[in-house]
Amino acid sequence: MRNMTALVAGLALAIAVSGCSRPSGAAAAADAMGATNLNSVQFSGSGTNYAFGQAYAPGGAWPRFEVKTYTVAVDYQTPAMKLDMLRAQGENPPRGGGAQPFASDQRTTQVVSGKNAWSEGGAQPGPNPGAATDRLRQIWLTPHGVIKAALASGAPADGNVFTFKAEDRDVKVTLDQQNLVEKVEYLTTNSVVGDVPVEVTYSDYAQFGNIQFPKHIVEKQDGFPTLDITIDNVQPNAAVSLAVPNNVASAPAPPATPMATIDKVGDGLWSLNAAGTRSLAVEFGDHIVMLEGPTSDAR
Repeated sequence: MRNMTALVAGLALAIAVSGCSRPSGAAAAADAMGATNLNSVQFSGSGTNYAFGQAYAPGGAWPRFEVKTYTVAVDYQTPAMKLDMLRAQGENPPRGGGAQPFASDQRTTQVVSGKNAWSEGGAQPGPNPGAATDRLRQIWLTPHGVIKAALASGAPADGNVFTFKAEDRDVKVTLDQQNLVEKVEYLTTNSVVGDVPVEVTYSDYAQFGNIQFPKHIVEKQDGFPTLDITIDNVQPNAAVSLAVPNNVASAPAPPATPMATIDKVGDGLWSLNAAGTRSLAVEFGDHIVMLEGPTSDAR
């Protein structure tokens, strides 16, 4: 009887020690998803994309476009990322919004490397210095990026829900019962409508090489879908080299206040052209009303 009691106590102690040493939170996710030894990844697929803020009617969903090809290459070490997307008209008949209808398919290629951001597709790369922060954040919102960023931040990462900061934004991560990243949430800022909640869900995980990767990615902004992609190809530790073009590296920072051209249309009515966008200003006795004031607070 004494031996049996000792055996039961020993088993209980072994189970307790095993439970204490078992990783949880971001560490458990790193093990389950193969994030520890993942330095880069390339994934591609197709689906739909939606034009944020361009609803046909107030409170309606954003205009939908067909995404024929969607390819993302991520280098977690630099860090750097390239997104290439080929879109086609998705609503027939078109109701407007999002610069539709498309006369032909449109390709968008956005790149960030370190603190440099640019677009490709023209005669030479187009510097986008104002987009660097948002694009860097996208790296740390990818399924394995959130795990790497959470572990590197040193933030508490126990249980199936934890938070960390990505480019000065709080990011909340939810894991499923298999310790796979299920949902990522954060607030982005839009100069027209203010803070906008963003939710990215990852589902239908499958094994690709030595990592687990979701085959279905859905992003919502302000409650409506902005992206719905089915992934069909994943290459762990792909060769991703995103050198910064010379004209991008030497591009000046955007001015704090854009230059504006102001033309008088009539008494109390002014046309303002700044940052490539035209607005109307209407003077009243003690205030001014701006019609169409997009892009940024500074503008």
